[in-house]
Amino acid sequence: MQIKTMIGKKSKQTKQLKFGVGGAAVLSLLLTTGCTSLSENTTDQYLDSVQPQIATQVDASEQRVTSSGMTASVIAQILTAELLVEKGLPAKAFELLYPLAEQTRDAGLVERAFHLSMTTYQEADILKATQLWLEVEPEKPTPWRAAYLMSLRQGKLDLAIEQWDKYRALSEVSPDNEVLSAAQRIARSAKADVALPFFEKVVSQYSELWQSYYSYGVLASHYQQYVLAEQVLNKALLKLETAEPDKQVQQKATKQVYHLLSKVYLQFTDPKIGLKVLNRYLENNQEDWLVQERVARLEVKAELLSEAEKRYQVILQANPEASTSRLSLALLQIELEKFPEATANLKQISEQKAYASVGFYYLGVLSQEQDQMQSAIEYFEKVKADPYRVDAQLHIAEITFPIKGAEAAIAVLDAIEVTDKKSQVKLLRAKAIFYRANQDLAQSIEMYEQALNIAPNNQQMLLAQAVLFYDLQRYDGYERNLYKVLELQPDSVDALNALGYFYVEQGERLEEATKLLEKALELDPGSYYVLDSVGWLNYQLQDYAKAENYLRQALAIKLDEEVVIHLVATLWQLGKTQQAKALWQKNLASFSKNKRYQMLIENLQSGVPIK
Repeated sequence: MQIKTMIGKKSKQTKQLKFGVGGAAVLSLLLTTGCTSLSENTTDQYLDSVQPQIATQVDASEQRVTSSGMTASVIAQILTAELLVEKGLPAKAFELLYPLAEQTRDAGLVERAFHLSMTTYQEADILKATQLWLEVEPEKPTPWRAAYLMSLRQGKLDLAIEQWDKYRALSEVSPDNEVLSAAQRIARSAKADVALPFFEKVVSQYSELWQSYYSYGVLASHYQQYVLAEQVLNKALLKLETAEPDKQVQQKATKQVYHLLSKVYLQFTDPKIGLKVLNRYLENNQEDWLVQERVARLEVKAELLSEAEKRYQVILQANPEASTSRLSLALLQIELEKFPEATANLKQISEQKAYASVGFYYLGVLSQEQDQMQSAIEYFEKVKADPYRVDAQLHIAEITFPIKGAEAAIAVLDAIEVTDKKSQVKLLRAKAIFYRANQDLAQSIEMYEQALNIAPNNQQMLLAQAVLFYDLQRYDGYERNLYKVLELQPDSVDALNALGYFYVEQGERLEEATKLLEKALELDPGSYYVLDSVGWLNYQLQDYAKAENYLRQALAIKLDEEVVIHLVATLWQLGKTQQAKALWQKNLASFSKNKRYQMLIENLQSGVPIK
């Protein structure tokens, strides 16, 4: 007997299966058990109760082997499994059905068990069901397809290639149709280090097909191997030019390849590479609006803003309803400070129901940018849809703070209803910023603490809270946060510099400070504040010549009062007192509000240590 049903398919009508006399009696019983709902918690009790009922209803004469080669009790278990599927419990059905399939080795039952195994998402179940199907029907292509995908999932490259070869030998699917579906299945099944070499083998088998290279490009793009994707997609284009005689097919396929290629180029660090290739394609395909839109995005990335603006305008002339392009154009016009044009486009966007919130949100941002605060608030209050709703209220609080103070701004935040963690973190972070601006540092620390309880690995919040710990001289918290950041991101220049400079400032653990600051300098040799830290470290180590070198490099990058203080102090220690006084005097007016700077020469003359 072969039972073939669609996996997970539900129907109000009972499946019409031919089970012989015994099977009909069981089917009748199942239809009258009165079980109308079944939960995961009651499944086992249900199985314990329904199967004895079935057994008592089946006549003793029906315990003989039926014409299908199965006993009525086996058929009853099959029907019970199918009922579990109908009740939305296919994993439980597999537990019941697989042993029967293994026992009977009925081809239809074995295939059904395999399909049910797929719903369990349990690798062991899928593997054993696949193996059983291969044993029972080795001439069928589908189990071999499942087998090679499972082998790829387990990282068994050589076995997967062998099983692929057997699958292709049995399959009637044409290679040009097979390669793309194979790439899509592999992307869901395997990791890149196995999937890509496997597909390279596939491409070598069907190297004459443009579809092979295109499919390889799909897979490479999925694994974010964008350089490889570009290479194989260009090979697909070459194959199309030389091996596809049908011009209509060639044009359609070429367009398909360029759609993926344009998506790949968006991920390149250098946008000019994509612009060169895609602009050449657009010379003869000006109405390929998807590629046009992606080229506009590449132009923005390349800071060719005027060119991007013109391209978006051309796209919208041909496609006035292209709201995403209109929004991109509006944001670009804000960047170009073409505020009236941006406003007109945003108003047009906000008239569409699906885009109303995003339109009103950016109208609010634009009004705030132009110091039109009342208009900004009115626009922000019209934003109703997430994720813009919360951000709009944050902007209202930001506008409220300088006018009505921290208490009023925080009241705006307290009125925002949120349930998701991301929005909760946004609100707590905003409160922390307002409290800090209001000089309530302890309360700001508490807000960051609550936010970090939700998002403990947020490096920006850890760094922001560390600064507050430092300001309150809670140095244990300061060090703890910085070490936490370095645990999460060992190459964080900000954390390396902050911790290293702290030890220099404290005059302790200078060996550790040296390691931290040398690493920071290696990672970011052009950072003025890292150069300043390294210079001041050498000052503390009394290597004043080396200190001068680093501090002059820092000052050449940015005129910063701390750098000037450190360099003046270093020059003084080197006996270059006239240079020190001249540098100090040169910047005296610029740092007139810094009392430490104003007293610097007097303190140096008095021998007061410079910190």
